[in-house]
Amino acid sequence: MKRSGRKFIISGAIILTILVASYALATYIIENKIENYVTSYLEKIIDKEGKGIYFAETGKVKVKLLKREILVEDILLKERESGTKIINITSAGISKLSPKFSNGKLSIDTSKIHFSLLKSNLVLPGNLYTLEIESIDFKIMEKNLKIHDISFSSIVPKWEFAQKDPKHSDWFDLQINSIEMKGIELDSLLSDKKLYADSLFVDKINLQNYKNAQIPIKHNYMPMIYTVVQRLPIPFHISFVRATHMNVEYEELPKKGNKPGRINVSDLNGTFYNYTNIITSPKQTSLLEANGKLMGEGKFTAKVVLPVDSTYDHISLDIHLGAMSMISLNPILENMTPVRAENGFIREGNFHIQGNSKRAFIQMKLLYNDLTVDILAQNGDKKTDIPFFSFLANGVISRNNPDNGEEVRIITSHYERDPLHSSFNYLWKTMYSALIEVIGYTESRQEAVEWVREKLHL
Repeated sequence: MKRSGRKFIISGAIILTILVASYALATYIIENKIENYVTSYLEKIIDKEGKGIYFAETGKVKVKLLKREILVEDILLKERESGTKIINITSAGISKLSPKFSNGKLSIDTSKIHFSLLKSNLVLPGNLYTLEIESIDFKIMEKNLKIHDISFSSIVPKWEFAQKDPKHSDWFDLQINSIEMKGIELDSLLSDKKLYADSLFVDKINLQNYKNAQIPIKHNYMPMIYTVVQRLPIPFHISFVRATHMNVEYEELPKKGNKPGRINVSDLNGTFYNYTNIITSPKQTSLLEANGKLMGEGKFTAKVVLPVDSTYDHISLDIHLGAMSMISLNPILENMTPVRAENGFIREGNFHIQGNSKRAFIQMKLLYNDLTVDILAQNGDKKTDIPFFSFLANGVISRNNPDNGEEVRIITSHYERDPLHSSFNYLWKTMYSALIEVIGYTESRQEAVEWVREKLHL
């Protein structure tokens, strides 16, 4: 009885081994056939010997039946003449394939497909910028898209960029940790070419913008940021957009001087409501609410109303600024103007801006104390204080707002936009035009100081 039992167990194990081996062999054969089919199909669509500007190469094709997955590794798109890599993808694949047979025909249920892409590198037209993405993950059934580690970087150093690209003087660098879009309506995207989604979350953004005004270039019209969104080739509507942990820095090297002015906004968070470029009503707008820190110190909140309708060219901006030292503004003041704050403290600021792509009107209420300034002159590689003119300037500026026994000064000013400069430049120049009015160091007084300085060769 014991021997017959052992024989039964041994026989069962042998049969199980044969079945497993047969299944593994069959799986291996089927996987190889599919791999060969996909490889031959890719070779047919890849134009290696043709006359196109680009040609593609692929590495190994992998098929995993149990995971219902097809993976293509090492995808390259190159320029035919130079051999320069334009696109380099480590791997791309689809999984959760659900094949169905009906009337002898094979069909694929796309509703459960999971698309993934790993480590893509794209050289953008002009060979000045690269776009690198660590991973893309799109789950159709969950209507969820995730993108990680996006890098939009210039191949050229920022101080040389305007020489390499004579049409643009502005250099950009953008780094994003993660993007997640939820509730994507795939049917509308495929049938109507319109993107609808419930929400978009973007985390840890670092944006740098640098302008070298010392390099002469052929200036081109710079569109406002909102007009770029209006003209996107894909109509879209996202109900809720949230961006967190942003850092934005604008630098400009003036025509005279060797150090760029710098303005920085950190710890920036923003929320768009009904963000869209699809017009459903006249004078349609979208609302942005944001908060952050100016120059790492002054906490602020902002509300921005932007036009969705391209025929309604109107924007409004309301900013509330908390307490900060005026000295923290020197990185932009002393390098872009002949003025440096020696002392001063902002207690509170409220700014209201209304305008369009041509001009802006600003109302500024800035409460501050104990302001003193230095008037600067370029001295070799440095800007140095001119004591005599600093003494004169401090005699005419308003050191406090309000001054003792007087009402709070509220300044209304306007600024005509230079369409050859960026939206960042437009905002800064609008606010600066009101700032100098508030402190009493107006353009006419600056011109008078400059005239005397030139006459005395200081």
